[in-house]
Amino acid sequence: MTTPHSSEHETFVVEENRRVKIEGAISRTLDASKIKHQGERADAVRAIVNKLQEVPGTELRVSDRNWLVATRNGHPLNLQGEVDNILLTDRSIGDATSVQAAVAAGELDVRAKSDLSTAAQKSAFLAKFGYSAWARLPQHRQVEVTEDMFDTLTAAQLKNLPLKMKVKLTEKQISDALRRR
Repeated sequence: MTTPHSSEHETFVVEENRRVKIEGAISRTLDASKIKHQGERADAVRAIVNKLQEVPGTELRVSDRNWLVATRNGHPLNLQGEVDNILLTDRSIGDATSVQAAVAAGELDVRAKSDLSTAAQKSAFLAKFGYSAWARLPQHRQVEVTEDMFDTLTAAQLKNLPLKMKVKLTEKQISDALRRR
């Protein structure tokens, strides 16, 4: 004999199943990533889910076939690309040594000074691209801004945007970005 559960309990069960499926999908994307995470996998998965959900307009839902569908402002996201970007730019989640190894292997381009771990790599970069290119590199990788992020830009991101992206911004987006730190 089964006892009926309250609707609150049923809602909890549905939401818990949804959370488990989302975390499972994020965990599978970590397997496919060139960049490794720091610490325990479960902690990294939760941190990535939180980072994804921090961006306004981002929605993670489980389809009827148990696929994770990620959208931002109604547009589909490349989940693998988003997870890789988080691993590359958040030093508390992504493993810096795996970034350096991927750069050394030629799988990733140099986007920050921290991508180069040895004096030989730094010297080779300077010989190939020159000091001016080295001086323009940020110390650590920055989040690459896309047009769907214009409504959530921070002042620092706005400052680093190339001119071809800045001209696409509205006055409101610029003033809102300048208020955010």
